[in-house]
Amino acid sequence: MDYRHTEDFARQIELAASRAPALRAEAIAVFWGAIFRGIGRAFRALWRLLSGTGRGGKMMSEA
Repeated sequence: MDYRHTEDFARQIELAASRAPALRAEAIAVFWGAIFRGIGRAFRALWRLLSGTGRGGKMMSEA
């Protein structure tokens, strides 16, 4: 039996087609959110490295 021509299959396809734009938008938002969180973590780590706050503000003596 070919299920592609049944009414149930047609309803499932229509339902999936109606949900697709919202799911696509959600996936894009999650993707870019993860990208920007990673960039933010990298900038904060770089800031800590350059400002010296990661070492507790202690300088190493030369002699």
